[in-house]
Amino acid sequence: MKPSKQAQELVTTSIKDVAILGMGLIGGSIAKDLQDSMPDSRIFSIGKSDDGDLATTASVITGSLDYSEIGENISLIIIATPLDDIISVAAKLIDQLKDTRKSKPLLIMDVGSVKKEITDNFEKFTRENPGLEFVSTHPMAGTEFSGFRHAKKHLFKGKPWIVCPHQANTSKALNLTNAFIQVFNAIPSTVDADTHDKWSALTSHGVIALSNLLFDFVWQTDPKALEIAGSGFDSTTRLASGNPDMHASIVFMNSRYVQEYLKEFLKFLADRSLDDLNLTFFQNNQKHRDEWIRSLRNTKFN
Repeated sequence: MKPSKQAQELVTTSIKDVAILGMGLIGGSIAKDLQDSMPDSRIFSIGKSDDGDLATTASVITGSLDYSEIGENISLIIIATPLDDIISVAAKLIDQLKDTRKSKPLLIMDVGSVKKEITDNFEKFTRENPGLEFVSTHPMAGTEFSGFRHAKKHLFKGKPWIVCPHQANTSKALNLTNAFIQVFNAIPSTVDADTHDKWSALTSHGVIALSNLLFDFVWQTDPKALEIAGSGFDSTTRLASGNPDMHASIVFMNSRYVQEYLKEFLKFLADRSLDDLNLTFFQNNQKHRDEWIRSLRNTKFN
C-alpha cells in the first residue's frame, strides 16, 4: 500500500519543512513516519513542551520553534493539540502569520476527531486570511495511550484518514493534503464534516462512552468480579484506560450525535430479549463482521 509516484512527487516538490503543534501520540507518530518518508525535510514542534523535548532528544525532530520563528521554509503546519485547543491555536497562528505569509501560501491542517465546529471555523479563517489555507482532517488511528512516549511508526498504515473540505478550500490544497496522507500509507477519504461527526458518533465516540459505561457498571455492581475477568472484558473496556481529558472533550464536542445514538441504542436494547440472542443472531453477526474485516484488509490505493 505505497503512495502513487504522482502523490510522492507532489509532496516532495510542494512541502519543504513541517511544523507540528502537539507532539503527543498522533503528532509524534506523524513525525516518526516523516523521518522515513521525507528525509530531506526538517520537522519542528511549535512551542515548548515535555513531549517536544523528548522528540528532540530522540532525534525525531530538528527542534522546537516559537510561534514568531515560523519562517518561509515551513510549508505545512499540523495542529495535533488537544481537541478543544485546535480553534484557539489556529487563531494564534493567524495572529503570527497573516502579515508575513501572503506572498507564500501555507497549508495548515488539523487532526482532531470532531470536525463540524472546526471545519466551520477553518472556512472562516481561510476566507479572511489570504495566503493561509486551513484543511480539516482526521486520521482514524490511535491507541488508548497518549504522549510522545507512545508514538510509533506506521500507526496510520492502512487506516482511513478523513478529509473534511469546506467551501473556501482550493483544489490545489486538497490535492496536496490527499497526497500527503498517502505518504503515511493511509487511505485518504473525503467526507463532509457533519457526516463525519455522525459516523464517528456511531463507530468511535459512542464506543468510548460505551466502553467506559460498561466498566463503570461492573465496578459499581460487583468489582470483585474483575478478579476473573478475561481478555474479552479487557478488549471491550480498553478505551476506559484512555486519556480522560481527550475523551471528555470528544464526547462534549460531538454531544449532539453521541447522545442521539446512545438513546437509539438504549431503545435497540429495550426492544430485544435474550431469546433474540440465538444461534442465527450470532451467526449473522459473525458473518457481517468477518465481511467487514476482509474489506478492510483488501482495501488498496487506486
